[in-house]
Order: sequence, then structure tokens, then C-alpha cells
Amino acid sequence: PVSNVDFSRWSRTPRKEKYSLVAVVNHYGSLNSGHYTSYCHDGQNWFYCDDESVRLANPQELERNVHAYLLFYSSEPQPALRLPKLSP
Repeated sequence: PVSNVDFSRWSRTPRKEKYSLVAVVNHYGSLNSGHYTSYCHDGQNWFYCDDESVRLANPQELERNVHAYLLFYSSEPQPALRLPKLSP
């Protein structure tokens, strides 16, 4: 799930807060070596980051992502993340 996630059933101190996915770290490779990439959300758009390249990402990519290694959630509402502007 990407937004409005309720983690209260897994918490010892349930809260009414909802959470939104804000970043995903991906791992490609094996236990001995590999490569990491990430998706991050700036409050409006998803971006795919791979070493020195950053591009706009389609949210549907997250649904098909089989390389997710770490998921980062933030409580709602989340402040807008200020990412550097991309040059064409």
C-alpha cells in the first residue's frame, strides 16, 4: 500500500495515525554483491534514483517492483520534500 496505511494492528500502542509510503530502496544482485537504487516521493511526484541519474517515475512502477528491500513510511500529513530541480 502507498497511502492511508494503518499499522495499529502491529503496534503495542495503537494510534489513529495513517502512514504514506515516501521512499523505497531496491537491491539488485546477491547476498555478496549488488546494486542499490531508490524511489522517493516529494509530496507530488515519484522519482527513480540510480547513482547519478534521477528521473520521474510512474507510480505503477512501485506496484510492479520486485526488488524492494526497504520501505519508508511517514505519518500523514507529510511535509513536502524539496528535491533539486531536474535539468532536461
